[in-house]
Amino acid sequence: MHDDSGIQIQEILSRCLVDPPFLETLATDPDRAVAPYLLSAQLLSELRKLDLRRIKTFSGFIGKVQHNHLWDTLPATLTLLKRYGIELDLFGLFRPIQFSTRAQSRADQLGRFVAFVLDYSRAKPQFAALACVVRYEYLASGLKSRAGDSNVTPERLTVTPADLSWPAFQRHIPVLSGVHNLGWFGCDPGQLVNCILDGTFTEYVGGNSRLFLLKAAADGGGIRCFETDELTALMLSLIDGRRTVRAVITAARARITAAAKPRTFRDFFEQAVNAGLISISLGASK
Repeated sequence: MHDDSGIQIQEILSRCLVDPPFLETLATDPDRAVAPYLLSAQLLSELRKLDLRRIKTFSGFIGKVQHNHLWDTLPATLTLLKRYGIELDLFGLFRPIQFSTRAQSRADQLGRFVAFVLDYSRAKPQFAALACVVRYEYLASGLKSRAGDSNVTPERLTVTPADLSWPAFQRHIPVLSGVHNLGWFGCDPGQLVNCILDGTFTEYVGGNSRLFLLKAAADGGGIRCFETDELTALMLSLIDGRRTVRAVITAARARITAAAKPRTFRDFFEQAVNAGLISISLGASK
């Protein structure tokens, strides 16, 4: 009879590198894990002597190398994984997801990895900084892509809010400047990422979730991050380049329960213009 035991062992070891659940079963219940292979008692004894921790580490290393492209978009996330000493474990656990589908785009791969890291970190409070950082870098990468791919907006004649009376100002049209996104974070995520990348990060000190606005530079370069409020978020969501200032305010007032004075809205438009978030185009003159 042809002895194919060597081929069987190679199949088992190869499977360990791409199938973490199988590797875990092999470590805890080797008889059940290799039952389909019909190994001899001697080969089963040899398998029990294997250092499965080294195989698990090697599997994680392969996964890490296959995701080197993530350094382009998630540098602080990968730096933090290394600092925590969990990068190989995490990439090893990610292997089943990595192989679960074929022909993925880079965007799909990135999204699935980010979702996995979020689930992993949320289940472990000691890695709260990881959840914050990976969410921020994912949002930032999307903004940079959108800013780089967006068409140049045609120049429009603009006005300065302070130069107009309130009734006249309401007839003009607010226009978003560049691209932005919003997210809730327990600390300033931009500052946290900078600390990780420049090596000054010591520990994560989070608090109650606050709303932050991320804005991409027009050339697809850096990201500005600053704390904002829910009214600002609402107003920005209503600006579409077609509504007048008055129409934006009317839509906003329909969505908020507390009465807001007109001056509150004028303050928003003036501050948003000064922050480079919007511009005000010339609208109807009547």
